[in-house]
Amino acid sequence: TAAAIVLFLAAGTPLIEAYISADTSPADAAATLGYAQGYLRIMLVGLIPFGLTQCYAGTLRESGQTVLPMKASMLAMVVNFVFNALLIFGLGPFPSMGIAGAAWATVLGQILGALIAFVLNLQKNPNIQFRWSLLRPNGMVGPILSVGFPSMVTMGLSSATTFCVNQILLLYSTTAAAVYGIWMKLQNFCYMPVFGMNNGMVPILSYNLGNKRYGRIHEAIRIAVISILGLMVVLCVVFEMIPDKVLAMFSASETMMGIGLVALRVCCGALPFGALCVILSTSMQALGYAKWTLLVNILRQFVLLVVLFGSLHLLFHDLAMLWAAVPLTEGASCLLAFFLSRMMLEKLKE
Repeated sequence: TAAAIVLFLAAGTPLIEAYISADTSPADAAATLGYAQGYLRIMLVGLIPFGLTQCYAGTLRESGQTVLPMKASMLAMVVNFVFNALLIFGLGPFPSMGIAGAAWATVLGQILGALIAFVLNLQKNPNIQFRWSLLRPNGMVGPILSVGFPSMVTMGLSSATTFCVNQILLLYSTTAAAVYGIWMKLQNFCYMPVFGMNNGMVPILSYNLGNKRYGRIHEAIRIAVISILGLMVVLCVVFEMIPDKVLAMFSASETMMGIGLVALRVCCGALPFGALCVILSTSMQALGYAKWTLLVNILRQFVLLVVLFGSLHLLFHDLAMLWAAVPLTEGASCLLAFFLSRMMLEKLKE
């Protein structure tokens, strides 16, 4: 976390400038940069409590108490929402801070979330004992980081991938990039139950691996795969039927509607493959095959998607063809994750 803070303090400005379109006027670019720099500096304050929240919530989830972290997150979100209104607009005794107010509201929510998760661990988690003497680094740091590294890479690659794909789509129009942003929001919404399934599945797989109950490992993965595939097929069919309603929620113009209808119908077909890939790669991570998970995540989250968007652009110069990069990426990644997970399960039998 400290390294991330130093990195963004040192390189925050050029990273922000990379996201500002070259078509933006100098005055607008300077104003945007100023707002973003102020927002970034404040948000860096919240990185430490955010990291602590993830740690404390993770210990609760791994102990089988998945509802308590959800309650802590929901309360932090409520505080964030309330203080957004108070600090952005200056309601009551609070100052009107604008963009900075939004950042401070988020930081306050993160601090509260960390405190609540910490207290819940003390009161509700008998498996974890907190002692100051345990804060010294020891031999467990390396194994913990090796298991969590694929997740770190996945979250980091998301922003880099969005930036690269947007640079390709901006060759056609800013509307195309906006449509891709809508797809990402829709995808994140659809994958919420997938991530919830992951959080519940990881401790089950890990505990049964420790007890060498491989039959239950197979059963847990099978149930997760069937459940998520069924749900994603339903969501895929639903959103294939109502892409215009989704776009209308974002006040889509006629131009955006024309681009978005094609994009969403093509991209929604990737939902079952992407969800299956997430479940399988998470199961590999939980069972000690973090390197295989890392390979799948890098290919799925960055390499294949960016390469396919770029290749389709060079081959066809047709925006409608570019959206095929999404289902092609998810399909190829799903196939790789399937074969690697089969290999993993065969190794567990030996």
